[in-house]
Amino acid sequence: MDTLDFLREKTDRINARLPKSGIAAVVRHIEMAERHFERGRDRADTDLFTDVVYRTNHAFEGILKESYAILAGKDPANKSAYDIENYLVESNIFQPRVMELFTHYRTKWRNPSTHDHVATFTASEAFLSILNVTAFVGILMDQMVEKLTFEQETEKLRGEADGLKRELERHRNEPLVDRITYLLQSFASRMALAESDLSETELVASLRAFLEAVAPGLTVIQEPTIRDNMGFLRPDFVIRDGQERIVLEVKRYRKWDQQIHRVALDQARRHLQAADVKGGFVLAVPMSDAERGEETHDQVLVEPVGTDQWLVMIRLLPKAKGRNKAA
Repeated sequence: MDTLDFLREKTDRINARLPKSGIAAVVRHIEMAERHFERGRDRADTDLFTDVVYRTNHAFEGILKESYAILAGKDPANKSAYDIENYLVESNIFQPRVMELFTHYRTKWRNPSTHDHVATFTASEAFLSILNVTAFVGILMDQMVEKLTFEQETEKLRGEADGLKRELERHRNEPLVDRITYLLQSFASRMALAESDLSETELVASLRAFLEAVAPGLTVIQEPTIRDNMGFLRPDFVIRDGQERIVLEVKRYRKWDQQIHRVALDQARRHLQAADVKGGFVLAVPMSDAERGEETHDQVLVEPVGTDQWLVMIRLLPKAKGRNKAA
């Protein structure tokens, strides 16, 4: 896995939505940290390992400034790194996973190197600093992409929401499973997802914007933390209508086969049982270069789970000549 390519792909997605961001400069600092690391190993020069940590610190502080601008909507120009960090922490802006990575890097790497001018670092420590800052930057960039996508999709929906709400109103007396199925198929039709290059993060954010715009009567909770006897879980969504709840997982795929199908259903089944709800959905969306099989219609599969639980798999087919037929 090339971690720089991993970060550059996320950078491209942010820059496509916010062209004036400084995200590329953050990734450049990590790239230079990797170069210092390789030179330090080649030359047996331990000073270069300390330079690695200085570069990862620049990346850390840079991504905090970018997140302050994107997530908080504030200008970081006249703010110190200390002020920005305090604001981000006290405002609870970071998602839990981001917060864990932020705290770890600041405690283990940034603070010791910043406050101790004689600090030195070994090759192993320099290597860990790169891994830690890369993980933090990558996951935080996902949160930024999600925020930008949600805001832009919400804005796009302003002119369409009333008409979509009126369509949904005709289904108000139907069971929740039927209404969610209708909503997901309407979302897929609107977004022309079968030929979309949205990442899974963008897809989830777009779906949340759609649900909140056209079905305000539903409570949409993204990535709630639930637990079963094997550990903590974060389904993409739990959707509540009064006392009734369902779980929803969103998947992108390039090639669909029985193994992927089984894994997707097993994951949704585990979420359903951990959340102690009766129903769950999987929305599977092809990538733009996904392989098309012999099927001619989008697939909707209902599968019973246990005595009184069910899962619905909605799988969109890759684009062929002309539009897909509705399921």
